[in-house]
Amino acid sequence: VSIPSLVRALSEERGREPCYIAVRLWAIKRLDSVRMRADVVFRVFMLFNPRGLAREVLPSSTNRIVSTDTTWGDELDDALPTLVVYNGQELKDARGAREFFRVNDAKCIGDDGVMDDLWFPDPENVAMVTYKTEAVIDLDMDFRNFPFDQHKIGLCFFFPKKHKDNMYEFVCEPNMYIESEQIIPTSKGGRGILEVKPGISKSLCEWELCGSLTSSKKAHHLQSKVSLFINIRRRPQYYENKFIFRPGLIAILACLSSIVSPKDVGNRFQVTLTVLLTLVGINYSSAETLPNLSYTTALDRYHDACHNFVLLVIIVNVTFVWLTEFCESEGTSGTIVGVMKFLEGNVGVDAAVFLPTNTTVQDGCRTVDYYEDIGMLSLFLSWIAYNTWLYRHHHRHHDHLFSTQQT
Repeated sequence: VSIPSLVRALSEERGREPCYIAVRLWAIKRLDSVRMRADVVFRVFMLFNPRGLAREVLPSSTNRIVSTDTTWGDELDDALPTLVVYNGQELKDARGAREFFRVNDAKCIGDDGVMDDLWFPDPENVAMVTYKTEAVIDLDMDFRNFPFDQHKIGLCFFFPKKHKDNMYEFVCEPNMYIESEQIIPTSKGGRGILEVKPGISKSLCEWELCGSLTSSKKAHHLQSKVSLFINIRRRPQYYENKFIFRPGLIAILACLSSIVSPKDVGNRFQVTLTVLLTLVGINYSSAETLPNLSYTTALDRYHDACHNFVLLVIIVNVTFVWLTEFCESEGTSGTIVGVMKFLEGNVGVDAAVFLPTNTTVQDGCRTVDYYEDIGMLSLFLSWIAYNTWLYRHHHRHHDHLFSTQQT
């Protein structure tokens, strides 16, 4: 079945006339991820059969009626299809926003590559109305992978049911070809009916476009809503430098507490607690860049790992400070029988492996220091390995999503 025949059959079945649509997204003036809103500028082309007053004032040639002309009034506005942004908070017309004119070259390309006329109930009176509009739309964003997150920005249009002329319904025809308006299918080297202008990336600041920029349903059917989607992903370098590399480096400074003598317990804990409080401050600072979320993000999980790492260093410090004091409490010439019994009774290992029976207190304290150095070095290397894995994992996942969407 040819495309025009299918549209005609569906139109007659539903009792509504077709209104073919094309959308051009011109700019995203502002993308506020904290308030979850975006200020976008777009242009919509709607091709239809005018009725009533709209048909009476329709120019007979290629002349255009512009909304800034004196001939354009509220009556003509009411006679044209009303467009509403489905997910918008605000909708306003830009200067010289609307144009109403006759179209004589509305075509479509079939699957066999043959050019055919678009179907209309009245093919002699085909008109187009264009809207250049600015709208504030709500964003539906998932920040679980922040700052390595990717999102879709959707701009949805529909005809409100309250419109007095409820006989129009959208037709998304990906192969619509109107050369006079530069609406050319992608198969002919054009940008299709849903287009994102190349310059829009300049208005996204920390974001970049990725994957398939636009999408439309392949099925040729009448529908009440049309959506334009663009895929964006965050450039995470700023957040990596400020909220990942910096707290990661600060957390690792907690290992330096082992340089302080175990006898100076106050300075040891002063180092680790200062590091911990600094990490808490960075955590609160990073939270200001996001909306109030009911779930944790990748950055939250990393900050939790930083806190847990410092707490683990504190536990290691407490353990080895206690062991050092225990060694010294045994005297200056005896053996460390207490330490051996503690290891055998609580850890379940043969203490003689670590502390032979002829070990003196001085030798035992040096052994405790040795194992403390080994423990801190192990924590240090584990933290470096964890950060390396985390960085590679997120960037590999980031690039994989990008290549998948490109495909």
